[in-house]
Amino acid sequence: MELPMKFRIFPKRDIEERKSETRGEIAMCAAFAAAALIGFGLFFYGGDVPPTGKSLWSIVRWVALISGAISLYLTIQGLFELVIVTTLGHERFFAILVGLGVVAALYEWLSG
Repeated sequence: MELPMKFRIFPKRDIEERKSETRGEIAMCAAFAAAALIGFGLFFYGGDVPPTGKSLWSIVRWVALISGAISLYLTIQGLFELVIVTTLGHERFFAILVGLGVVAALYEWLSG
């Protein structure tokens, strides 16, 4: 008599898949961090802060500041994603978020 397969809500993740995802996340974080450093470096070390005048260099420095800020935001998001990939996995993290949403909705419904 064969034993039935054990039902798992979250299947065990393959170690090679985890390694591959982790390497990709590290590369993405490094690329965005480098872009942020370049953008902030151009803005702060390219001349007077804040840039004055309507020269092309002033416009390039303001664009570098904006792109550096966006890259910094994406770097921080990438670090959170890296933590999720290396620890929980996407499926478990999403399940935790849904569970927390259900608890918050239940609390609001019962207390309101």
